[in-house]
Amino acid sequence: MTKFQIIPYTEDYFDLWNKFIQSSINGTLFHRLDFLAYHRNKFARNAHNLMWMKGNSLYAVLPMAVIEEREKRIAVSPYGTSYGGFVTRKLLGYDKASILIKKFIEYFHKQNIDECRLTFPIRAAYKEFSETLFLVLYENGFILDNADISSVVELKEEIKNKMHSSAKRNVQKAEREGISFRHDVPLRDFKVPFDKTFQKHNTKPTHSIEELNWLHEHFPSSVFFDVAYFNDLPVSGICHFVQNNRLDSSFYLCNDPEYEKYQGLPYLIYYSLLHSRRNGFQFFDFGTSSVNTQGRPNIFKFKEKFGAIGQFRNTFIWKKSVK
Repeated sequence: MTKFQIIPYTEDYFDLWNKFIQSSINGTLFHRLDFLAYHRNKFARNAHNLMWMKGNSLYAVLPMAVIEEREKRIAVSPYGTSYGGFVTRKLLGYDKASILIKKFIEYFHKQNIDECRLTFPIRAAYKEFSETLFLVLYENGFILDNADISSVVELKEEIKNKMHSSAKRNVQKAEREGISFRHDVPLRDFKVPFDKTFQKHNTKPTHSIEELNWLHEHFPSSVFFDVAYFNDLPVSGICHFVQNNRLDSSFYLCNDPEYEKYQGLPYLIYYSLLHSRRNGFQFFDFGTSSVNTQGRPNIFKFKEKFGAIGQFRNTFIWKKSVK
């Protein structure tokens, strides 16, 4: 029988953890501890990252925080980002998945954890994919708490072959209007449509400009900005978060409403997809198009014009039995 030992992460394992993410079948940028460092000390008291050891070998990792909420101790993965869950180097068969999860639940009891929430990456993030682990979660008392759709474009064929005719016409209009595309531009250019977008909706972005600047400086090949220009004025922007060598993604799609008629955003999306495909990515993720398992029709419609299909981002929850 495979023997796993769970040990809490310490700084001594920093390099080992991040190298493991890079060599895994499902690790993403959001699982990297150097990425999570952009939060500074926000989660310092709550961080509770775990490592599953098999002998002297690292077998699985889980970025996790334990928070106090509703007078309960709740384990959450991810914390402060989009994806969490277990990262493994190989596919887990039924036996190994069962041992891993049983050890995890034993750990809950030792740590007096009342509840656990796990949100896994979408399928496109996986080098190899199996849902056996999800079955084992069900068997051990987890339930599917939420399943939202992320809209994903597969990049294996020409982008225009997937696009609806209306999206193609918008790109053509942008070209006639003189819209131009620039890849990996300075943050100050992206900030122009970024600010206009959130002013229009009277909301706050997930990241501050200072945080985006930190991420771009520390991960220049993973967090960068594409911008569409009209007469050298930035009118539309995409902030890319490269998840791994298979999956590129957009975290922000931004548009200056004053210049919307020039179709800068569809033009920018098309050329960003082209760039991702030429650089060897297999998928491009537009992000979620539903909230709490309720679709947002206009968001779906816009993304599907570029050939996007849906993949679930699943959240599982476990609660301690009350006797």
